[in-house]
Amino acid sequence: MTLVNRRLHSLLAPHLFQTLVINAPLKSLDLDSLTRFHAHTLKVNMFGSLWWWCAGVYVASCDAVDLFHFLRRFTGLRCLEVSMLGRSVDLFEAAFTHASSSNKKNKEEEEEEEDMFLLPRVNRLMVSSAGAFLVRHCPALETLMVRDEKDCVVEAYTELASRFSPQRLGYPGFDFRHEALASLDAVAIWSVEEVHFVTSTFPHLRRLVMRCETYCYRASVARLTRILGAELKQLRSLRLSPIENLDMGFRSVWKRAVQACKTEELRMRLWDRNERARVEAENGVARLAFGDVDGLVELGLGEMRVARRLPLLLDGYGAKEQQEERIPRWMWQRKAELLDDCFAGTVWAKYRAERDAVVIGSEVGY
Repeated sequence: MTLVNRRLHSLLAPHLFQTLVINAPLKSLDLDSLTRFHAHTLKVNMFGSLWWWCAGVYVASCDAVDLFHFLRRFTGLRCLEVSMLGRSVDLFEAAFTHASSSNKKNKEEEEEEEDMFLLPRVNRLMVSSAGAFLVRHCPALETLMVRDEKDCVVEAYTELASRFSPQRLGYPGFDFRHEALASLDAVAIWSVEEVHFVTSTFPHLRRLVMRCETYCYRASVARLTRILGAELKQLRSLRLSPIENLDMGFRSVWKRAVQACKTEELRMRLWDRNERARVEAENGVARLAFGDVDGLVELGLGEMRVARRLPLLLDGYGAKEQQEERIPRWMWQRKAELLDDCFAGTVWAKYRAERDAVVIGSEVGY
């Protein structure tokens, strides 16, 4: 029976355990048993206190070295997810500094030491802001997502340039003009300097998601689209914040205004005016994006509203004018926003249903 179980394990493990989650230092785990799983995705959670303290003793920086050795043992590893706080950077800093300052016997040993910190097979990286420097160690990276968990809100904001290339790290990595990256999803304040940094560092982006946790971007939408159109010639998909978080003059209906409407008819008129104002502002953003970024195919505002570029008219009314001036057109696809379960059955759930009833789901803009 034991032989049968071992045989089943050897057959099923590569298929059942393609994603592994590590939430403790590697010295406390059985690494040989883990590397048998042929994982394609590895999630490393460094929020736990075990990464700094173990039985009252500070965990040594060799944990970072062990982690890179461990990652390189997975020949099928393609996706890496790392969640960490800024204090965990010390582990990597010590490892990189030790590697760069130690005495090398010859050039081959020096190159081998540097290659130890590279992850050439990883093409998808998902990290918190503190771990964004790992992009320097993935030369074949195609997709990068920088998203912070709730545990990271206690840390002060750091600009993108500092996140991707922390000054205190001693190990330089490879040339930081990442030619292979095609998709970037990041949270930032999106100032002009940060947008220029992204376009110069990742010149071949085809998809860009510009998330923001503040009220609005630091740079105006018009300035952003001009920079993206001039510097990202291969950009095909762009996702921005919802229209109420952009500087396009639209503001959502206040609760006080809703409560002032005593009848359903008055509220429906309010929702209708609100939706038409939203549509006008969204078309303003689409006009800037499709006009400035020639190759842009898809524009998203939030998660539920997407505009897709329409081909030029070949004949019919306005076809000649559009072909001469290359006036862009687009088709909107809008969906109602998801409602949290905590609002179910409340009066605000009823108001949300009324607002969603007037959403203009499909519309041609120009």
